[in-house]
Amino acid sequence: MANDKRNDRREEKKAGAATAQAATAPAAAEGHRAGEQTKLVRLPVAIPPDLQDPQALDVRAAEALAGLHALISDDGLSVEAREKVQALIAEANPEKPGLEENDTPWSVTRLHICQPTSQSAARPATAQLGDIYSDVGTIFKRPFEFIPLYFHQENVYFEPTPPFDVVCRSPDAKLGSRPPLLDADGKVEFGACAGCKHLPFGKQLVPFEDQQMTECQNQIVVLALSADLSGIFLVTFHKTSFSAGRELKKLAAKGPFVWKRSYLLDTEKGNSDRGVYATYKVSPTGKDSCTDTIKIAVALSKLYEANRKKMLAECYRRFSSTPTSAPEIEKGVDVAQLKAGLELGALTSATGSM
Repeated sequence: MANDKRNDRREEKKAGAATAQAATAPAAAEGHRAGEQTKLVRLPVAIPPDLQDPQALDVRAAEALAGLHALISDDGLSVEAREKVQALIAEANPEKPGLEENDTPWSVTRLHICQPTSQSAARPATAQLGDIYSDVGTIFKRPFEFIPLYFHQENVYFEPTPPFDVVCRSPDAKLGSRPPLLDADGKVEFGACAGCKHLPFGKQLVPFEDQQMTECQNQIVVLALSADLSGIFLVTFHKTSFSAGRELKKLAAKGPFVWKRSYLLDTEKGNSDRGVYATYKVSPTGKDSCTDTIKIAVALSKLYEANRKKMLAECYRRFSSTPTSAPEIEKGVDVAQLKAGLELGALTSATGSM
């Protein structure tokens, strides 16, 4: 009961702070432009122990991929399930016809909600408010039944004004893609999230009542397998959908593993002083995953985690060896490339596809 009241107070504060932030968006934008006059600082960043051995990470990723391939000849799987595995492997194969000379890491399709302000090129012309569509422009029938495979968090800093470009992205909510800067007040922005003045609301290292809304948002990302085993997707829960992701995580954590049961993904409409919008809605089906599904889920989860570890290790290595001149720093950590690599946690390096 105490936790529920605390969460209610948190949501009320977020809503109030969001309203205040919207009213002062131009000022916030000007503040960010002023911040561009700050100077670069060099701060040490420790590479986490589980990311320090590149060879071990390569071996783990190779073993995970071999484990998925092994399911094709697993007599314990039904013929239909083995065919589904073959289709998943074909979808994930980075060697695409016509792209032989390009680095093309496995890219997992992300799902999006059609909003009144949606500007994505992937948004289908026929999409309506609340529709769920993919990066490739497919509209999904709602509710969409899925099985969660892996949870992680990100921090993403968006420009407060259109076109709302990504300024900085932290794939593990710990280390951002931008080098650290020291503003005129001596505060650090970007770099390690814990020391950044833009740390998201709810993550700041001060008492809850003293926390402030910033342009940086914490979001829950879920790797999801469709219940019919036809594909895997990334679902991002942020802004008004963050609470749905948090609830899904709580429900999934009650089982022995997160892929124990399936859930329904839908959307619902809401209203604010800025107009109508849509948010994710998650509800349990009460159905347990069958043996075939569990085997496939285990293999996919291990593969995703292994490749994600490789991506994170590369991010930390790049950051720890970042040059000291501003042009070289901006070139050394490419936000667009980092975003692309997040699709399965595979980041293309100078030596080829990881």
